Amino acid sequence: KQQDFEAYNKLTYLAEPAAALSYVAFGDSITRGADHNNNYEPMEYPYPRLVGEALELKSVQNLASSGAVFCANDNGNVCMTDRITSYVDEADIISVWLGFNDWARSFPLGSIEDKTNTTIYGCLYLIAEHLTTVHKDVFVFFITPYKTSLIRNEYYTLPDVVNAIKEVAAIYDIPVLDMYNVGNFELEMYDEISDGVHPTPEFVREYTAPQITEFIKENYLSNVNVEFVES
Repeated sequence: KQQDFEAYNKLTYLAEPAAALSYVAFGDSITRGADHNNNYEPMEYPYPRLVGEALELKSVQNLASSGAVFCANDNGNVCMTDRITSYVDEADIISVWLGFNDWARSFPLGSIEDKTNTTIYGCLYLIAEHLTTVHKDVFVFFITPYKTSLIRNEYYTLPDVVNAIKEVAAIYDIPVLDMYNVGNFELEMYDEISDGVHPTPEFVREYTAPQITEFIKENYLSNVNVEFVES
């Protein structure tokens, strides 16, 4: 189900803050929290909100859109690359979790030389260039797609997308949380209630959110002086 991006863009989770840090999450339906057991309506607690609560952040903005992709297209899918590269607001932590929908729709993979928003590689270049230039003091990280039980693309594989994310991220020294290889999604995707793509609220709470929380702790919070505020 498509979600109007501008309306969803206003969704901000506010907790009782301990650390004076803000988190912005870009992504597709997994970041938005689409629950396949509830007509793909958003979960009350998608992973960005759970991460914000676990780290006691000042604020969390979930800027995801169901069906979002890297690539510009005529299919009606939100080109998240354009959204990200126009984002100039302040943030302390920014994550990007995309790629599954591009693969599922056979959008062009491209090559490492690409620098336009019409291929996955080109979009990764544009996103990495923007985030490391405009948001150079921000902790930026990429997340790779989960594994899936579905086969939707005869031109390239989902691991090809994962490798593209890693390859471009390495050039810009952007950390990558490889959910394809460490996301434990095998536990979910063959379950009789799973659609093979979207994790359940229980899986998000038990696996996805804790993994992302620990990744932020290990790769960012352990290396910075966090300013704490009264809650």
